[in-house]
Amino acid sequence: MANMTRRKLLAAIGATGAATLFYKASVGTTSGMETSVWEATYNKGKSGPKWLETEICISTTISELRAETSPKEGIPYYVTDPGMEGFFLYDPLDAASPDNTGTVLVSTSGARFKRIVEQSFVNVKWFGAAGNGTTDDTAAINAAIGDGNVTVYIPEGTYMIRADATSVGQLNAGIQAKNNTTIVISPSAILKAFPSATPRYTIINIFGKTNVTIEGGGKIIGERNEHPGTTGQWGYGIAIGGSDRVLVRDLYIADCWGDASVVGYYLTQSNAARNITFQNVICDNNRRQGISVTCAENVRIESSTFVNTHGHAPEFGIDLEPDPGSFVRRVTVANCLFQNNTGGSFTMNGTLGTVEYVEFIGNTLIGPASRINGLLTQNVALKGNIMSDSINRSLWISKSTNYTIEGNLIQNCNGIGIWLENASSISITNNHLYNIATNTIRLSGTTNYCLVANNVIDESGSAASSTSVMIVDSASFNTIQGNTVQNRFKHAGTAKGGTTTSIVLDNAASATSGEYNTMTVYLVGGTGAGQKRKISSYDGTTQTAVCTPAWTVAPDASSEYVIRYGPMDGIRVNSPQSKYNIIHNNQLLFGTTLYNSNGIADQGTGTSVLGNVSLE
Repeated sequence: MANMTRRKLLAAIGATGAATLFYKASVGTTSGMETSVWEATYNKGKSGPKWLETEICISTTISELRAETSPKEGIPYYVTDPGMEGFFLYDPLDAASPDNTGTVLVSTSGARFKRIVEQSFVNVKWFGAAGNGTTDDTAAINAAIGDGNVTVYIPEGTYMIRADATSVGQLNAGIQAKNNTTIVISPSAILKAFPSATPRYTIINIFGKTNVTIEGGGKIIGERNEHPGTTGQWGYGIAIGGSDRVLVRDLYIADCWGDASVVGYYLTQSNAARNITFQNVICDNNRRQGISVTCAENVRIESSTFVNTHGHAPEFGIDLEPDPGSFVRRVTVANCLFQNNTGGSFTMNGTLGTVEYVEFIGNTLIGPASRINGLLTQNVALKGNIMSDSINRSLWISKSTNYTIEGNLIQNCNGIGIWLENASSISITNNHLYNIATNTIRLSGTTNYCLVANNVIDESGSAASSTSVMIVDSASFNTIQGNTVQNRFKHAGTAKGGTTTSIVLDNAASATSGEYNTMTVYLVGGTGAGQKRKISSYDGTTQTAVCTPAWTVAPDASSEYVIRYGPMDGIRVNSPQSKYNIIHNNQLLFGTTLYNSNGIADQGTGTSVLGNVSLE
């Protein structure tokens, strides 16, 4: 050991160390019932340390302090071990505190040396965490957390975690958060699970706790790429059970054997998770889900990203799916990105429990499985979302009630846009549905008392036999009102002339013969306006389209035309079992490719059809 003047000390530790020395952090004190690291270390009610009034301190190492037999009261000892640097004071009144490596060192003579730290702040390096990518750092990090009431800082490095678990809610699996604890994983820090054949693991567990924050910009990485086993689906980055007021933010969670995070109960279903928030969390390449919520209320997931979920069904970005007899309620998902998740983006499944009061707002869903599912759910709002490029369907609601589907853009779907099946009291309003391959909106089964209003449907439908808005089976008492329904645009211009059975298109028309065969030409201005006819053949050399049947008024050089294609019907009620539906005030100028149809095909019972606008 060597004495150091204050000047020499500051020179030795540098500007960063000096700042740390005099730093009065704003981490805040806590008010929990458990004892903090600070309180456990400095609980004698003494005034501030005497060293602040001296001119010297003693430079030392941890091994030297543990060998010290003549400690000096009031003189600071500065430990120089890499990663363990800091000031310690001898406490002559303490003969009981155990050596924890980080904040208390006990010498061979029984002297207790206490680290001088900002209240409730510790560094895992002080407790022996190596962060070298090979050493098991689980115990060291848990020692830093202690009994809670602490902010735990994890600096740069890769910290290997022994996360194996054999049961749900296992407290000794991985890192155990405590009450009133903040774990700060720095942007250059990684918590990495050791490879294991176990079907279940938890890198960080938050079971039965209150007021916990996990943050910092770092990474939590599972071991799916090294996993030697083949069974199970329950390897989690962060598992939250029966806890209250938990915040997870600014993290990257990837490569988990199961989910990036799961939120559920602890011990009993009455002990549900409550007031859980995820902010700016990226969930990438997890095997089963991004986040599963299985028993919780008041959950908010915002400004987060869910990508590349694949490997074990269901494979969604977010899954709200209660455990048997439990509930998931009051969940908000806002401003998140979902992309390339094999099963889909967002699913709600109330088969085994209650799912209700869900808001899904302002999210972006991209990719072949960018779908939303709602099964046996109620009181849900889907607003302001962008859904692109899905196959099969974009939004499926089954056996559910009281939905508001409003202000969404649903586009480029290679199937059904919105499908209601055995649903009731669903409001679909002010949405834009673009380039939907089959039914843009489909009401089937016993779907009743639903409103489809003020939506814009365009560039939709693909086959001559398809329909934009389809009511089938026993769907009854629904209202289709104020919608604009348009099929697909191909070409438009002003004719060069025509006959009773043909029209000569403008110079910009295709030079390829047969290009417009089976499509429909609409006269929208000039001579013959308001007519539409099927193009039976097209000569690209003369740019002449032969039309059937004959025009009532033949087009001429003043005739303005539009060529379109797509579904046979704009709105169809498909069977007599569909009763007393209302179809009012819809704009169907380009709603049908049939020359003699107004775009509405009604085969239902008691359907009210009024005030709709169409050509012919």
